[in-house]
Amino acid sequence: MPTRHLSSTPLRLAEATKIANSVSHDVSSVLADFDSYKTRMSALQSDIHSLANLGMTDSQRAEYNTQLQYIQENMTMIGGAMPRKGNVAQRLRHLAPNVTETYAAYGATMNLVQSCTAQADYSMPNVEQGVEPEMLADGEEVGIGKESWWFDDAKLPATFATWAQVSFLHIYLLHTRLRLFPTSSAGTWQQHLIDHFFNMAEKRMITHHLISSSAKRQSFLKGLSSQWRGAILSYDEGLMRGDAVLAAAVWRNVFNANEDVNGKVLAMIVGWMRKELWRLDQLGDEDFGKGLWVFGGPAEMKGQVMLESKFMRDGPQLGRPI
Repeated sequence: MPTRHLSSTPLRLAEATKIANSVSHDVSSVLADFDSYKTRMSALQSDIHSLANLGMTDSQRAEYNTQLQYIQENMTMIGGAMPRKGNVAQRLRHLAPNVTETYAAYGATMNLVQSCTAQADYSMPNVEQGVEPEMLADGEEVGIGKESWWFDDAKLPATFATWAQVSFLHIYLLHTRLRLFPTSSAGTWQQHLIDHFFNMAEKRMITHHLISSSAKRQSFLKGLSSQWRGAILSYDEGLMRGDAVLAAAVWRNVFNANEDVNGKVLAMIVGWMRKELWRLDQLGDEDFGKGLWVFGGPAEMKGQVMLESKFMRDGPQLGRPI
């Protein structure tokens, strides 16, 4: 038999041992390489059984058997004899819940936040071409809004502020749903949700508005953080105290207290927010955690908002409370 097995076996054993030792530090790598790992283990077992024909001493054979047993014990801890990666992942979630929770939260919230930030997306072709963009009275740059109810019906300008506030409104709905998660998990998911947004916001300052100064970007982000905290408080108050208070919160945050806002638009947004919260409540934690969520839009509420109320049509009736 060729003697190359004598040199390759210790190297492969050392490699497998190193992998076993790193399991707790790199869960995603273990999951990705699990099939490959099992294949190497089978090859190692075959090599161990052939050592007797290679002139090895009993002490050498005992040492290799000890290493092999150690690796097999780690394999059992990871997933035992379970052949499917899904089962291994379940086992890992049991052994290291905090690690796998963070991985799951990071990926799912990234997809959810991308959905939020797409609602009032815009481009800045003038800035990209080196041409001065259109400016609002307050000096904010105006871009070209992508097709969206927020631009077409709500008549919002295609600006960074609009993008941020409409994103906040959608993120708030998800943030509220996450309050139903177990206390040990909710904070992690909520933090990832808002972290993704602020990373996207800073990137947009660079790509869309050519803000190269880190200090200037950090100043804007600090202001955004204050706006986010204010949005949470005002929307929470609106949900508790009624639609009029919620509409006022939307008017201040999204429309910057513009007196020319159409009241029907505010009514559609308020109705949509309550509908989305109801839909989110119907969605199970597992499906939500997989990012299986698609936003509806305020346009869905147009029919209900345009219905004439019985009170407005008939007026107050004597003998009945108003």
